[in-house]
Amino acid sequence: MAPTPEQLRAVLVEILSDSTTKPEAHWRTVIGSVTKRPSATEARSNWEISPTGSDYDCAAAARAMEIVRREHPYVGD
Repeated sequence: MAPTPEQLRAVLVEILSDSTTKPEAHWRTVIGSVTKRPSATEARSNWEISPTGSDYDCAAAARAMEIVRREHPYVGD
């Protein structure tokens, strides 16, 4: 069963907070929500994030997203 958007967000937050000195609350803000995209139009993955913050934070979030996406390309409801 595919993880929910909130479960994916939790994994992203954990990865980022464990690999930096910034707290989980900071990374929850940077990541925002996990958005589910239509599976019919997205062959590679049906979810995305739109990180906000500094260039460093956005780049770190994008790297974490790619790591998680390899294991969980599709999100459930």
